[in-house]
Amino acid sequence: AAIARAPRRKLALTMAAMSAVSHRLPVSAGTSFRRVASKNTTRRSPSCRAQRAVQVSAAAKNYKITLLPGDGIGPEIMKVAQTVLTEVGGQFDICFEFTEALVGGAAIDAVGVPLPAETLAMCKASDAVLLAAIGGDKW
Repeated sequence: AAIARAPRRKLALTMAAMSAVSHRLPVSAGTSFRRVASKNTTRRSPSCRAQRAVQVSAAAKNYKITLLPGDGIGPEIMKVAQTVLTEVGGQFDICFEFTEALVGGAAIDAVGVPLPAETLAMCKASDAVLLAAIGGDKW
């Protein structure tokens, strides 16, 4: 399924237009809103800071992520999360290497323990761990 994206340029222009309009508010608009709007003029917007942080942190460009789908609805959630990460990685030129491991009820059924030693070692060796859902009536 394709993920719909809003054009970034259009969003940036809209935000700029909104900030320019907010400084020309009439007195009836309330002083608290104008005060907040005027304070934000000297700082970067949160979205700009977030984009810069992503650009700086993406210096390595390759990340190992251990996926722990768990059981129940977890595997369904994990498929969507992996799709989203792959899409975001493509937009920011970041490569994700995904490795899946057992945890929770799925691990209990497969090896008898909820957190196998192999899963723990895999999590420690990765840059990030993404946990979906675990637990259920059966366990």
